[in-house]
Amino acid sequence: MSDLTAEASLSLGDSYQVDENFTEAVDCYAAALSVARESETAVRIRALSHRSAAFYKLERYAEAFEDAQEALGLLSNGTSGLRPGEGEVCHKRAGLSAFQLGKYADAKSALQKASQLASLNNRPVNAYKKVIQQCDEKMEPPPVATKLSTATASSTTKKEAKPRATKAATATKENDPPTDVEETKEEKKEIVLKTIGTLAPDHAIKAGGPKKPAMPKYQYYQSDKFMTISIPEPGITESDVLISFGPKQLTVIMRKQGVDLTVIANPLYTDIVVDESKVVFKDEKILIKLKKEHEKYEWHELFGKNEEFKSPLPPKPKPSEASAVKHRPYASNKNWDQVEKTLTEEEKNEKPPPGENAMNSFFQKIYKDADEETRRAMVKSYQTSGGTVLSCNWDEVKEKDYEKERVAPKGMEWKDWEGKKLPMKEDD
Repeated sequence: MSDLTAEASLSLGDSYQVDENFTEAVDCYAAALSVARESETAVRIRALSHRSAAFYKLERYAEAFEDAQEALGLLSNGTSGLRPGEGEVCHKRAGLSAFQLGKYADAKSALQKASQLASLNNRPVNAYKKVIQQCDEKMEPPPVATKLSTATASSTTKKEAKPRATKAATATKENDPPTDVEETKEEKKEIVLKTIGTLAPDHAIKAGGPKKPAMPKYQYYQSDKFMTISIPEPGITESDVLISFGPKQLTVIMRKQGVDLTVIANPLYTDIVVDESKVVFKDEKILIKLKKEHEKYEWHELFGKNEEFKSPLPPKPKPSEASAVKHRPYASNKNWDQVEKTLTEEEKNEKPPPGENAMNSFFQKIYKDADEETRRAMVKSYQTSGGTVLSCNWDEVKEKDYEKERVAPKGMEWKDWEGKKLPMKEDD
């Protein structure tokens, strides 16, 4: 990891954090901070902010607060290259970690600043208001008990009334149909659809202004097990969306600037495992992770036709059939062993050509069936002698220089390409 740049280490840490591997993510962010230059202020702010989020998930709130404060310190000096909403996220992470540490005044101050930045960017602030209200309640002193006797009598009355209420509840359960929470959960498990988010589309707010908000964009990528859909919308919480999973259906409704927008409502390319699919809410985006029913099967696209899905995996052969099938290196069903055998027989039965071709065919057969040394002897003797000698004895050829001992036929002499006469042995 030491060979990676700050940007690469930051990106690797984000990947670990998406997969909820927060310990590895912390190490990657630390590596990014160690190699980041002083001029890379935006990268340092982003690494500190993201490491603060990872520390928060690991319940290391003191380190999360420290990283968020350091990021805010760099942010106060002014910098360029930050994405919209990153300043708000830094204040938010500082506020939430301070709240967990019991520093309610610091938490309130940071969350108020985050709420102001969210309002300027037309993002929801209800979540901030709730935590700020909790900070006020924590900081207020407990009320003084002025009427001790009244409080004591009230508590006594409640203790006496409690057994009666329990009996009444028991009688109701015996006579009426069961409606306890555990049975409701079991009924929900039997339902095919799975819904995430608390947005109520029945109470959708229609666009009253002249401008309709832009439809959120999304992108998707896949691994062997998951198809992941990323919606880059910062500051979105469960109260702003309604996400419904089906075996081969996905619906995503998002509220943006008071208007409910249907981002996705299409049949999926193949089936998914509904119970193992999930949604990850991050500060700058939403990740919808669809668990593939058929692992290691590549989706050619995100959406498909609304029809029954046929398994892309071929059926497993029966034991008797599997043992009878011979695996071959080619996809063709042709028996290449038989083809080779046929060609060999044809070569053996082939009649030699007439005349000089018969001699050439004979030498070709010798060369084809010869070993490496014999072939080397044939090539050297034939080439260096100018085609006058063909020897198969390598022990003889390797020490002999046919260029000096070459003999020209009677009435002929050796010359080079410029016409100069070459030395040669006289023909006896």
